[in-house]
Amino acid sequence: PDDGHRTAIAEVMARLAAASGAGGFESLADMYGPDVLAGAVSDTAGWSAEAPSYLVFRALLLTAGPGTLSRLVPQLCDALAPILADPEADVQLRLGALQLLDALMEDAARRDSLGGPAAGLVAARLLLPPLVWRAGKSAAAVRFAAATALATMLRNKLAPPELLAAMVESGKLLPLVHQSMDEDWYVDLRNTACFVEQQLLLAVGPGLSDASRRAIYPELLKRLDDSSNAVRMAACRALVAFCDTMPETYCDTNSGYLAAGVVIHMDDANIEVQEAACGVMQALAVVKPRVVAAEVGKVHDRFRSKHYCARVLATCDKARQAAM
Repeated sequence: PDDGHRTAIAEVMARLAAASGAGGFESLADMYGPDVLAGAVSDTAGWSAEAPSYLVFRALLLTAGPGTLSRLVPQLCDALAPILADPEADVQLRLGALQLLDALMEDAARRDSLGGPAAGLVAARLLLPPLVWRAGKSAAAVRFAAATALATMLRNKLAPPELLAAMVESGKLLPLVHQSMDEDWYVDLRNTACFVEQQLLLAVGPGLSDASRRAIYPELLKRLDDSSNAVRMAACRALVAFCDTMPETYCDTNSGYLAAGVVIHMDDANIEVQEAACGVMQALAVVKPRVVAAEVGKVHDRFRSKHYCARVLATCDKARQAAM
């Protein structure tokens, strides 16, 4: 609704709350929320994006206070999980439900209700199933909405690191993120998937297993050849997070593969990509100066942009001196 409609709706809600003796519409939602929700979800099989019962469900979640919303999360998941997992369900309903979740997690007053242990329910039951690849542009739109909501959850740090680590190491999360990085329909989905990877690395990177690290960096290297420079730079930001959270004991062989895959982009035709790639190499040089210096030495003489090589080599020297 536009601003005029929002104002009119707010006025009607305030009058309804006053007539009911509640302090405000949020208080009214808290008083009657569980009963209203039970009625709204009694016919989810007949829901569409414009179904009155779905609109009541949506309005309740957007107006309930944080405490009430926390108590309603299990029922929220029970109502939306079958819809979001069903590729044949109404596309507009699935998109609307994912946008609703994103709005709740963006709302500073309510988002903590979907955090902590509740984030595990929301991610596993509501966000991961619609990320599964399906053919067609509509399915891609649903994947983008799911990735956007997951990105919001991670950006606002709603999911505890131990929960995210368990999801990564279980093998359930990374394949879905990496599928999204290869998205054909939406450049924005590839970009968002790189952001999700970056946020995952920042949250749980230091504790990742070697197997998970080996699964991550090759997928990010692929995106350095993306047709979109925005995606290429998003991949670089994720690779910086990969390097910043890399333990010193990480194997030199894989570190060398990573350096070799990034260093060529320091001589890219796009100066922003050059700068982003240089940033990755400098982040890796802090942890693996010998490996990085060796890879830069292989390309230095043929590069046009030798000043990037100089910057990375200076970082290598500084890291070696700090280790003495």
